Amino acid sequence: MIGPLFTHAQFVKMACHPSRKNASFDILKTQYGVLDFQDVLAEFITQVNNPGASRSILSLHAEDALIPFRGVPVFHVIKFTGTDGSQTIDSVHARPEQRDKCRQIIPSCFDTVLVQSPSPDTKQGRIKGNYYS
Repeated sequence: MIGPLFTHAQFVKMACHPSRKNASFDILKTQYGVLDFQDVLAEFITQVNNPGASRSILSLHAEDALIPFRGVPVFHVIKFTGTDGSQTIDSVHARPEQRDKCRQIIPSCFDTVLVQSPSPDTKQGRIKGNYYS
């Protein structure tokens, strides 16, 4: 595909309060199935702090990254709407493992989101720049 997926403005619509106020990294792993969150977060922080660094340098810095917290808020639904806010264009979901009425396990699931950081190329409709998932 050439050009951005959505050519019109989008806004993020989400609850004022997270579905889970402070999910530890262990909870993310065991209940949500997010296995490498802490490692990926360290890589993301390192890349943001060292935008021009090579992949090998980023990997070295990520190994030494100190994350000063043990959990993060989790929002189970985030919606992307058009400019007037009435039409939902897309949404992302996260759901922890749970049991149904028959006590059968319903596996956890979460959507992966690809986020493009703003750049001059983005404003011109080109798909370049930094992407984070």
